[in-house]
Amino acid sequence: MTFKIIDVNTLHSQLVTNRDELLNQLEIREKRCKALGETESYLIEHLDRDDSVMENLEFSLPYDGIIDDLLKDFGFKRPSKTNPLSTLTKTSGKSLKNASESPSQHHLSSSPGSTRQKRSLLVLLSLLVAIVSLIFASLSFSQITSLKTMNQSLTKQVKMLQAFEKEKTAIDVFDRYFIPSYYANTRKAVSDFVTEDLKETINVSEGTLQSVILEGITKKGNSYTVTYVLVVKDNKENRANVRLTYSLKKSVKAPYGYLITTQPKTQKYPNN
Repeated sequence: MTFKIIDVNTLHSQLVTNRDELLNQLEIREKRCKALGETESYLIEHLDRDDSVMENLEFSLPYDGIIDDLLKDFGFKRPSKTNPLSTLTKTSGKSLKNASESPSQHHLSSSPGSTRQKRSLLVLLSLLVAIVSLIFASLSFSQITSLKTMNQSLTKQVKMLQAFEKEKTAIDVFDRYFIPSYYANTRKAVSDFVTEDLKETINVSEGTLQSVILEGITKKGNSYTVTYVLVVKDNKENRANVRLTYSLKKSVKAPYGYLITTQPKTQKYPNN
């Protein structure tokens, strides 16, 4: 037989296997309560082999009497004989339990397939992630390549502009030597500034330069076209505003580094 001692206040419990041990434990608790001047409430349960409660007893310690008298008629009850209906109920319960376990067993038997499905899903998800990552990487690489190409193009343009600005300065120096010679009214004076074809055909002018202003320089291939606005005074002291335009190209062998390739053209400035 088994007895359970339960402290009602703390719900702590202790199992003992016979009445003598039960009596001993209660006497120990009673002595402690008397020593501390406290009162404790207890519940004793008498359990059968299936841990079902056959009887119980509730009391307080210290007990107003003898503990033996408290347990005088407690703990002698015997378990009732097995009821056929109870046996049937237990058997049915086991059958129901087996029936309820059957789906679980079926589930367990099918778990390898489920695991394979999960693995396939994980592989598919991993593949999708890899594809998306590859797409983003390709886009990033394409953008980086595009930016790199754009940067190289801009760098090239800047270098070309810098070279052109440097070239413009050299051309302007050349022109400021050529234009006074052009208005000297002799082909010999401009022979060092023009190509061989123009040395005998160039139309020179006569006048005294009062002002030389660069209006613009453009480049097309290896040729440069220049435009100057001039103030020229003739023999009668009359002044005229003239726009002078011609083309030239670079020449390493030329005395001034450039040669004029087209017939200079003049027109009034501003246009009326």
